[in-house]
Amino acid sequence: MKNKVTILSRLRPVAALVLGGVLLASVAACGQTKDDVDQAVAPLLARITALEQDLAEATQAGGGLSGESIQTRRLEIVDDTGAARIVLSTEGQRPSVALADGAGQIRAWLFLRDDGTPNLILINRPRFILMDHNGEIRALHSLNGTGAPVLSHVDAQGEVRATLRLDADGNATIDLFDATGVESFTAP
Repeated sequence: MKNKVTILSRLRPVAALVLGGVLLASVAACGQTKDDVDQAVAPLLARITALEQDLAEATQAGGGLSGESIQTRRLEIVDDTGAARIVLSTEGQRPSVALADGAGQIRAWLFLRDDGTPNLILINRPRFILMDHNGEIRALHSLNGTGAPVLSHVDAQGEVRATLRLDADGNATIDLFDATGVESFTAP
């Protein structure tokens, strides 16, 4: 930000010189004097000085033109077609982030309820993945093709070691696997 203030300070005399020259040529063409030009330029120079001061004060306060802060209640990030793909919002006093697919359908929504409880909603065959510090999947909660939930736990070698799933009728099954991926226990 300091560089922007410095650049503006250095451009001020150049801008004043160019502006003064243009005005002087214009006024001279109309038969005006140098005093007329000075009088016409003075308010513009005062405005440039005021803008520089405002910018310097904003910089000292941590704001200004630095791009560090944008304040709004809703921000939409669009794709190349102009469709909103990410929506950040505080509408209704509920902060939220919504992610939409290419057709504009919301597929993920993170928001706080009125009581401050966080909620994450994933839509249309969602997957919730937990990874370790190496970026390896360690747990996966998803919905299968029928919409039934499946919870899988994976060891450090990438082998599924346990699953808990429901079938389409709501019947639960637990499967445990050894380190080689061979089923060692199933219930029921």
